[in-house]
Amino acid sequence: MIRMTHLIWRNGRAYFRYRLPPELRAIPKPPHWPEELKELVSASKPSQSKHELSKALGTRDERVAKKAAAAAVIWAEELVQSGLAFLKNGPKASLSHSDIELMAERYGAQLIGSDLDMRKKGFGLNLPKFSIPLTIGPLPPLPKREPGLTDDDLGLLKYLVEKVEPEVKGALARQRPPQYIKDAAQEALAGAGIALPEASPERRELELAFLQQRMKALQATSARNTGEIVATPAIAEQAGQTPTIQVAFEHWKSGVGTGGEKLPTQGSVEEAAYAVRRFKELHGNLQITEITSAKARAFRDAIAKVPPQLPKALQRLPLPKLLETLGLSEVKPASATVNKRLTLMAAILKKAAIRFELKGRPGGWHDPFEGLKITISKGAAQQRATFTILDLKVILNEPFISIGDHSAKGGRGLAARWMPLLNMFTGARRGELAQLKLHDIREEDGVPFLRITDEGGDQSVKNAGSIRRVPVHPELLKLGFMEFVKSRREESNSESWLLEGLVTNRKGDRGDAWGRWFGRQLRRLKIDHNGRKVFHSFRHTFIARCREAEIEEEIRFALTGHSDGGSVGRSYGGDEGGYKHSLKRLHRETSKVSYPGLDLSHLYVP
Repeated sequence: MIRMTHLIWRNGRAYFRYRLPPELRAIPKPPHWPEELKELVSASKPSQSKHELSKALGTRDERVAKKAAAAAVIWAEELVQSGLAFLKNGPKASLSHSDIELMAERYGAQLIGSDLDMRKKGFGLNLPKFSIPLTIGPLPPLPKREPGLTDDDLGLLKYLVEKVEPEVKGALARQRPPQYIKDAAQEALAGAGIALPEASPERRELELAFLQQRMKALQATSARNTGEIVATPAIAEQAGQTPTIQVAFEHWKSGVGTGGEKLPTQGSVEEAAYAVRRFKELHGNLQITEITSAKARAFRDAIAKVPPQLPKALQRLPLPKLLETLGLSEVKPASATVNKRLTLMAAILKKAAIRFELKGRPGGWHDPFEGLKITISKGAAQQRATFTILDLKVILNEPFISIGDHSAKGGRGLAARWMPLLNMFTGARRGELAQLKLHDIREEDGVPFLRITDEGGDQSVKNAGSIRRVPVHPELLKLGFMEFVKSRREESNSESWLLEGLVTNRKGDRGDAWGRWFGRQLRRLKIDHNGRKVFHSFRHTFIARCREAEIEEEIRFALTGHSDGGSVGRSYGGDEGGYKHSLKRLHRETSKVSYPGLDLSHLYVP
């Protein structure tokens, strides 16, 4: 449930604020509070929880801020859910072998890293050499100290290793960790929000693993004392435990922070957040090593029973309770939707397994979602995706195709006319058409075309191959498309949207609300085929007509922006703009697309 959230502006910059629920505001910081929940704790009073979360969104652009705020809502909601779950269930009281290994390796990496940091700075020891000056007066100024170890610093380090190493070896021989090792293990447990009894076997295993890491750190220090190069091991990013599904999701969506890194789209993030939320409702916020194939299968079977469009009163119900009330609809989500959620879950886990180096560990890690996708029959997929000529006749005889739809919350004016017609003759995705701006309608060598791009901050494409030019089909010219563009240019500037009435949702999708409106029209006309035919069916219908026109696959990919052909097509042998196929060639091929038996003359502009 989204609580009181809002976007505020300070000195022209956007900030996100989120008021915490009373359960998290009214209590002091509980014992064993995990490090991953530190955002819920006041920095000025670490013993107290915050009253609200806030985050700088790093932009002055309102549209960009709204997109960032949508992501911040997910971050805040998930953090709150984790905090509430911790308050309800208490600290974790067990550790797996993989957890223990990760916590110990983190401890060892910190010791070795601290040793290198100290060497770079040095202590600055410069002991007297028994030649005391007899003159009385102010001492001469000390020479400016260079960074690094002095000879006396290095001598001190060698002395300390010689004294400490026998003690640690003796503790290893006796298998009795000294108190400072036990204290270090307890500190790591506290940071991870884990409460292990002192006499538990897991705690003893952890303390012995810390003792071994202490010995390895001493060996690294000793080697560095002789001038050997010893690299500092990478520190595991999760404080001492294998990541939970929630932590894995956060890493998946945010990446590693390098420039040019490809991150999931906002739509994918929200789809994944939904899947993670439902998984946690069913099984809890498990560590990824605890997710078995049986649990993944139970999740698949559960989400396959949830209708695609739930009443608002039911949307917030946890998945187990929701399943108890599902006598309300026989309509189930499409297999492709279920498979997409399984794919996202698998991607989240795989990325975390690589990042936390779980695959090569004892016991290993395997993808619990492997082999769980629902097999979709090719015939069924085509049936749900393609309009028949009869379907098109019914749709194109509707008044909203002739004059648009100007009703309140309706088809957004002339978008009701041009979205279907453009899709019929370009095969473009709904979002690609919705985000077209007036300067994206261009002409070159006498060929008018649509430029589909991600150049604008409020424009995006599915993949690199989706950046393309799509010629305006001759039928669109007869239907008056260029006259419509001209009239829009007369009333707006080139940066304006082509279809001005569409509204951007919190995901940054300008076509979402319109797509739902069009879906209602298909249901009203009784040609939605139980939800199997939607606006996207125009794209599949166009592709089918391309095949009928014997347009070769490479050209089809160039027209529709499929990654298999589009990305390669923009990489080799292209013209000055980087496009492999000339506009004249694309126009010649797309002009072959026709719909036999469909008469559009009643829609032509005189």
